[in-house]
Amino acid sequence: LPSQDMLSGKGEIIKYGFLSSEINELIHKGNLPLEDLVLKCAHYKQEVVNRDPFEQGERIHLNLGHTLGHALEFTLRIPHGLAVAMGIKYLFQGLELKESVKEFERLAKKLDFDQEKIDLANYARFDRQDFWATMAHDKKRQENDLKLIVVEEIGKPTIRPMPLNQLRHRLETITVFKG
Repeated sequence: LPSQDMLSGKGEIIKYGFLSSEINELIHKGNLPLEDLVLKCAHYKQEVVNRDPFEQGERIHLNLGHTLGHALEFTLRIPHGLAVAMGIKYLFQGLELKESVKEFERLAKKLDFDQEKIDLANYARFDRQDFWATMAHDKKRQENDLKLIVVEEIGKPTIRPMPLNQLRHRLETITVFKG
């Protein structure tokens, strides 16, 4: 695969490393070929979808990183998995989930993930106004709240509803999001 596709796939693997303690452990052991790790992630996703085909429960957890990720994907015109990884990174930073931020960095290192590619400071074309406009139309929005998926303990994602203006306030504590 082209390097951009490999990077995008690794971004999705990072997501599964937060959602599944088994996948997290496999990443940290580092002895499983990437292809097998991808299959483990696909199997995990299929099990979740089979248990919750209409996204009435746990399936929403698969959206970890997607709220910010979709807006970053659209605004920066970058591959989906790369945007998801960025979404996870900046969500955890903005919510000050310090242990989750550290775990993100550990997973990225184990997967040999080029972290420069998920640093917004490296994207001169980042249009904050477009980003926030896209965030305002997130499909997972419920009334005034975004349904943010957070992981403070590996394998135990939770939903944290948050108004967009509160998320914006938190993200704007990060230099690259300041206007």
